[in-house]
Amino acid sequence: MIWDFKSKKSSTALIDEKGNELSYYELDKITSDLSEKIDNRSLILCLSNNSVGSILGYLSFLNNSHVAYILDRETTIENVYFQIEKWQPSYIWLPTDRISLFENFSIITEVLDYSLLKLNTNPFPLHPELALLISTSGSTGDAKLIRLTHKNIVSNTISIVDYLKINKNHRSITSLPIVYGYGLSVLHTHLYQGASMVITAKNALSKQFWDLVSTFKVTTMNGVPFHYNFFNKIDFSDSKYDSLKIFTQAGGRLPLQLKKQFTDKCLKKEIQFFIMYGQTEATTRISYLPASILNEKESCIGIPILGGRIEIRDEERNLITTPNQIGELVYFGENVSPGFAEDGIDLAAKDINKGVLYTGDLASFDEKGLFYFEGRKNRIAKLHGVRVSLDEIEKLILAKFSELNCACISKDEKMHVFIENSIDFGDVKDFVCNQTNLSPNLIIFHEIEKIPRSLQGKILYNNLIVNNA
Repeated sequence: MIWDFKSKKSSTALIDEKGNELSYYELDKITSDLSEKIDNRSLILCLSNNSVGSILGYLSFLNNSHVAYILDRETTIENVYFQIEKWQPSYIWLPTDRISLFENFSIITEVLDYSLLKLNTNPFPLHPELALLISTSGSTGDAKLIRLTHKNIVSNTISIVDYLKINKNHRSITSLPIVYGYGLSVLHTHLYQGASMVITAKNALSKQFWDLVSTFKVTTMNGVPFHYNFFNKIDFSDSKYDSLKIFTQAGGRLPLQLKKQFTDKCLKKEIQFFIMYGQTEATTRISYLPASILNEKESCIGIPILGGRIEIRDEERNLITTPNQIGELVYFGENVSPGFAEDGIDLAAKDINKGVLYTGDLASFDEKGLFYFEGRKNRIAKLHGVRVSLDEIEKLILAKFSELNCACISKDEKMHVFIENSIDFGDVKDFVCNQTNLSPNLIIFHEIEKIPRSLQGKILYNNLIVNNA
């Protein structure tokens, strides 16, 4: 069990857009009743969104020793069938209005606008500590999944609660998609402390969303960098936002000028502002930078979370002890994932990381012990807070348009797709947007005479030039 709902009793846990409330007592009963409909310990594929029904299923599965694999509810039906074939989940938790798209199932039960279906599969054995599976690319549900345990989730939750000082009087809102680690961590921490969550699918940049913030007196707001361009324009002197006490930011680097401006706004209203760094492989959180130690460099990611430790190591993995030297950021903590799952057999795999995560990120530290993010070693991009596997995007394009030669890179929080063949990019762009749920504004296409490759045929990504970006 991760959350002790029963002990919170009559306190409000979840509130929907219409103001309908669920108490912790009701939350405990609904999630317990739902779990009793499931045979044994099972893997459940969750097509999730920011709705109370979706979240009730997720909480039920995790809190009753089942394993949840979360995907965006808007993922294509082809991808859903691919995931079912590959991972053999026993059940699928999905919006009731999508049931008609599936065959060979039986409806077990319904909760609000979600239904639990029993699938005709051959389940793989599950490791006893496995709790949650998250794709390394939150938008595509690619072939590699991050395995997270109950211990990972509880450890990470306690660490975040420690520095944000979340208590039962706090109230947050789903400003982030619940299918991503950052959004999940907000849910986890608030329910762990007996606080409350406003559940909405409204865009965090919309008037309707901020009407909910005012109406339900939200205290805690969370966002990725592009949110803060909008948040910075909000007039906090307006009394309808007096309830706001905490802002958190993760999912990428916040520009220094924006960081300073927003921090100044928060200081004037005695609002706490936390900048955070993490990876899903560390159950989302590695370090944080509170406003009280605001640094002049936009790349500062602060200090390790409670129970965690950061080291910087060189290419030979030797420890770097000299300040301002760049190396790979290595994190140590109980929130480190036991490893990836590349096929169904891996669902029973042991912990291969042993609490140590080589992040693939470059970093340094200063004389004060503050850490700085210096860049990425790998091919996972963050586009407005969404993790995207650039290699997976290439595979998707080449599988659909076999006549193309393409290469993908990211720069300035945009994905750049280089294509050799002179064609109409419209069809390719529509396909990529449909497969990933990314905004078209985040994808830029370039026609190129020839994609640069090494003698071994590997793409030379560093030779791809993005002009005026």
